[in-house]
Amino acid sequence: MARKILNIAHRGWSAEFPENTLSAFRAACELGVDMVEVDVRLTNDGELVAMHDREVSRTTNGKGSVSQLTLKQIKSLDAGSWFDKRFSGEKVPTLKEVLDVVSGKSGILMEVKGPGKGTEQVIERILELADGFPGPLIVQSFNSRFLAKFKERAPQITTGICSRQPDIVQRALKARCQGIHFGWLSLAATALGAARKHGLQIFAWTAKRRRDIEIILHLDVDGIITDCPDVLKQRLKSR
Repeated sequence: MARKILNIAHRGWSAEFPENTLSAFRAACELGVDMVEVDVRLTNDGELVAMHDREVSRTTNGKGSVSQLTLKQIKSLDAGSWFDKRFSGEKVPTLKEVLDVVSGKSGILMEVKGPGKGTEQVIERILELADGFPGPLIVQSFNSRFLAKFKERAPQITTGICSRQPDIVQRALKARCQGIHFGWLSLAATALGAARKHGLQIFAWTAKRRRDIEIILHLDVDGIITDCPDVLKQRLKSR
């Protein structure tokens, strides 16, 4: 029997909706994905919001870094018009709002950006917000130090390390992660073999088109993080 591959919507259904918005997350849930992936950053006043970039300028009509803006300032921004005028007025959601939307409908893959000096604050806030979330819930990051600290504080929560580097398995083990989440264009087959040897879960990112999906399906992975979860859903049905 073929291994079950999880359909993970990258920043929500981001090929058809503005990334990291409630519209994108709702649509992904309605599609029936296994998990949605959301990027998490800390605001100046200690709230967690869904935003990939350090600066807000690419995906909103504002300027400045998330860490220097308050939640009120970020909530005043338009997070939809850059993608399409149909989404004018879409707001940057808080992590709580995202969890409320997906709870009971999809799992969540939470990518923590940074977090630098705010590590402890981010950890405590995630644990507070995730309490009672039915799951599944996975926390991922490129920051192995953050993941190690998170695992010390919350050993019960699954974690995964993001990387394009060949030492991804070693870094995952050092941080006590249960998974490796790799850029599919850059990972060697030897790393995949090592990950399986150590019982690590394997996610590949980011499938942006049908061709990417076809290539990744030939790899030994447990989940595919994709901008086009509709395409992946149809392809997985035909396996």
